[in-house]
Amino acid sequence: MSITANDPSAAETTSPAPANPGQFTVTRTGDTSADLTVFYSVSGTATNGTDYSTLSGSATILAGQSSATIDVMPLNDYLTEGDAVVLTLTSDAAYTLADPTSATVRIADNPYPSSSWSAAGPRSGCWTPTRGA
Repeated sequence: MSITANDPSAAETTSPAPANPGQFTVTRTGDTSADLTVFYSVSGTATNGTDYSTLSGSATILAGQSSATIDVMPLNDYLTEGDAVVLTLTSDAAYTLADPTSATVRIADNPYPSSSWSAAGPRSGCWTPTRGA
């Protein structure tokens, strides 16, 4: 069992821009006749569930498949942090670990909310900041 970051670059985005996720792939060798659940720990400077959508700590490689992907969906927090997500495979009796057993996805920041110019409002022609979705 090994893990790689097949898309090691994720980025926070502001709506309506599409999400820019990163992605890990866990790969097994040998018998693929049954589903296999792979366990991993999450670390790094990014916070699980705050800087990106929550990762569960496990992934299932389906029967007949040799790999499964784990997506890292960044959540825009408008902070400059330089986040990294590190997944490390954990031991289990159902599989044997092989190098590499950890991989990293980096999350590029989007520290600025979107803004717009508005001729309406309390003072005509004022700059009106708006927070992106």
